[in-house]
Amino acid sequence: MITNNYVELENQSFEDYNEIVIEEGELRQLPDETDHYFDWQTIAIAGAGFAIDAYDIFVIGIILPMIYQVYYPDVNQGPTQFISQHPWWDASLKTTTHLGNIVGQIGFGYLADKLGRSVVYGDEMIIVLISTLGCTFISSIGNINILHWLTFWRFIMGIGMGGDYPQSATITSERSLTHQRGMMIASVFSMQGIGILLGSLISLITLTLFKQSVLMNPKNLDYVWRIIIFLTVIPSTVLLYFRMNMTESKRFQNEQVQNIKLESLNVDQDDTQIELDANFIENYSSFTNWFKIKKNQTRLIACCYNWFVLDIAWYGLTLNQSKILFQIGLHKSVHESIYEQQLEIVIGGLVIALMGTVPGYYFTVYYIEKLGRKPIQIIGFLVISIVLLILSLFWNTIHNSPILFVTLFTISQFFFNFGPNVTTFIYPSELFPTLYRSTCHGISGAFGKFGAIVGVLLINPFFNTHPSLVLFIYSMFMFSGSLVTMIYLPETKNKSLEELSE
Repeated sequence: MITNNYVELENQSFEDYNEIVIEEGELRQLPDETDHYFDWQTIAIAGAGFAIDAYDIFVIGIILPMIYQVYYPDVNQGPTQFISQHPWWDASLKTTTHLGNIVGQIGFGYLADKLGRSVVYGDEMIIVLISTLGCTFISSIGNINILHWLTFWRFIMGIGMGGDYPQSATITSERSLTHQRGMMIASVFSMQGIGILLGSLISLITLTLFKQSVLMNPKNLDYVWRIIIFLTVIPSTVLLYFRMNMTESKRFQNEQVQNIKLESLNVDQDDTQIELDANFIENYSSFTNWFKIKKNQTRLIACCYNWFVLDIAWYGLTLNQSKILFQIGLHKSVHESIYEQQLEIVIGGLVIALMGTVPGYYFTVYYIEKLGRKPIQIIGFLVISIVLLILSLFWNTIHNSPILFVTLFTISQFFFNFGPNVTTFIYPSELFPTLYRSTCHGISGAFGKFGAIVGVLLINPFFNTHPSLVLFIYSMFMFSGSLVTMIYLPETKNKSLEELSE
């Protein structure tokens, strides 16, 4: 008898628990259905959230130039100079969401282990919905200008987005068959690529529809960016219904039953004849005790470090795509209209997404069970490191050739996603025991977002004046990620979650 709610488990009599507990052998073979089962519903529900999250996260690089143009125009009626005049303000706006991510990943990661995956799944989407509406309708009020309000609502939005990471990863991992687990988790995370692509496409369509209005008056960009943000409200509302009705995974139900048994028996220290699960009692009775074990320390620290260095470069480059494209002189001339410059930013992002970002995600989905997580992560880190090193060493030549730069930049984007951007998400959902799986994923992800803050706020503002140095720093971080993966992380392909957490 499998119940759908932890509260129901608490109301069962102690004699009923033996009927609820799933044997270890069953868990190794059968997560929820039959051997040929591929849980498309889980992929759709978890993946749709990632598409929305990615849309909201990465579209900021497109809409901020529009906001600056509307509210901080150039005194000579030309393109706004806000980014060059206030690089730290621009960086702060792009990292606010990541601060919220850290809160959401740690908080929701803990709650999903404490209360249950299905109990809190959907709450993060409510936060994203409310904050999306907040971002859409902001305006300056008194001494609080529009950028202050945008900062506030993007932080709240980040909490909801951050909560999605550990919950969706853990739910997908626990519902997967061993030989399909990597493919399923990668399929969920690959929806991030769809979100990035949709962000560029919808921005292109919306801007094109407002072409005449923007040409007549650039302040009409105010309508464009608000529409771009608002359009995620409808799919988010639909997704909320499905997430609120998700059932609990059998693995988590089994873990909770084990805990209830331990509490109900209330065994005295002298009753040493009763054996429940000595390994669980000794090693997993608290997160602190579990973390004291060297193998667990090494794996969690390695996951945290790899996600940290990845996001330094990934977000440092991706969220500043528009700045980079301007830096290499992608715009045709200083005399083109503001509309044309905004259009080139959108098209540049769309080209990179189509050529590198999205294909990289789906190469990972296809090859993850063939090659394994470890080789993909190592090769990805190394290729990115080499590409960024080439850009750094030959910047003076390459930045004068937009086609060459975009080609190399696209290669790096491909290997970010056919590489560590996906595998750093997969590893924490596989390596740790059910009792702490969501917590560990949240901690790992939080370190990643801290890396994003370092990359965007502390390193990338120097790109305008020292581009070669910034790219070199990113390259070295990528190389260190390959070494840590090589030395400290195991291959998880074809191993059950129970084997990996032993």
